[in-house]
Amino acid sequence: MSPLWKPSAKPEHDASLKRFIYKFNQAPPKDISMSMWAEEKFVHDGTINLLGVIVPYDWEKRQDWHGEKFPYLTLGQLERKFDPEKGIELTIQCNVEESYFVTAWHKDFSSEIIEVSRETDYEQKEKGKMRVTRKFKIFSYNDIAGFKRWLLKTKNKPPKIKNEILKKVKEGFMFTEYQFIKADNVELKGEYAILKNVVELGLNNGKITYVSTQPQLGLRIKDLCFHPTQIENLPHNPS
Repeated sequence: MSPLWKPSAKPEHDASLKRFIYKFNQAPPKDISMSMWAEEKFVHDGTINLLGVIVPYDWEKRQDWHGEKFPYLTLGQLERKFDPEKGIELTIQCNVEESYFVTAWHKDFSSEIIEVSRETDYEQKEKGKMRVTRKFKIFSYNDIAGFKRWLLKTKNKPPKIKNEILKKVKEGFMFTEYQFIKADNVELKGEYAILKNVVELGLNNGKITYVSTQPQLGLRIKDLCFHPTQIENLPHNPS
């Protein structure tokens, strides 16, 4: 609800969002983080940093949803939230108890417009248009790690991120003080970047070290697994 139409809801809107952000940033993986505007910008409520991909979101605490079961077959969002200038990509709405939340990507909302009116702090109702989607997902506040996995799985990463990582692994980078790595290809799988066909691997104390954030994947020694942010932040070979 816009604070212009219902300013009485603004304090709880902000307080509930701050509580959600705290839980979000405490959940693994912590390199996926969430923030809100320090001052109201009237565009979106804040952003999620999804391993370097910035996702603007809209937040709402619903007053018509109690408990776990979402009371509707579709999730609605006001048409003005789809304004390209606002740049909102994701809707997140929690229930009254702040124990469950529903979310959907804006790209998954239908283009069909529905006329709606909503209660305000004034005699006049807010009248506007709304889009709906059936492609929504419900999460518990106790499963924000699952929400982060869902974001990584369903968000289309811009090709430039893969190109930047590929350029770096082809040129070579330092993983530790002793280890230099080059590869001729890279694949993005969920939250991981897999270096394919490593063509040069430095030695750590005379032994090849298998570097992987998920050793159980059973990758060959020529296929190493990293978070993309690890690769982006590592220095190039100094020689």
